[in-house]
Amino acid sequence: MSFPEYVLRSRIARFQELLRSRNVDLAVIRTLFSFTYFTGVKWLRPSLTVPAESEPIAFVARGEEGFKQRAWIRDVRAFAGELMAKVSSLVRGLGASRAGLDFTLERDAYAVFYEMFKRLNRGVEVVDVNPLIMQLRLLKDEFD
Repeated sequence: MSFPEYVLRSRIARFQELLRSRNVDLAVIRTLFSFTYFTGVKWLRPSLTVPAESEPIAFVARGEEGFKQRAWIRDVRAFAGELMAKVSSLVRGLGASRAGLDFTLERDAYAVFYEMFKRLNRGVEVVDVNPLIMQLRLLKDEFD
């Protein structure tokens, strides 16, 4: 981890405040840019779910559990090709009715994820949380 844990936890806490202020139950981060900002780790197939009220959950491909040693995230779950099923199960388990996705320049790479998310979570309103992330990034910390 290239950033102290307290810095990354602070970023998550501020993001969660913004999520709550917009009535967003959780955010699913799939872009490398935002994933790295919140975890401090660049990862090949990033997926981070940030509930508005509890600890974040990272999903990594089975066999890539080395992420656990590099990141501060405690809840790391492995997947084997069924990432969308795992994320959707978590969304339902948390009772989310409003979920945020990070739509950035990288979004084209995740267009299929977005469409699958909408199809598997029909009762969940999807909102763009990229403006919230950019708002956080405007407030520089000692590691930006």
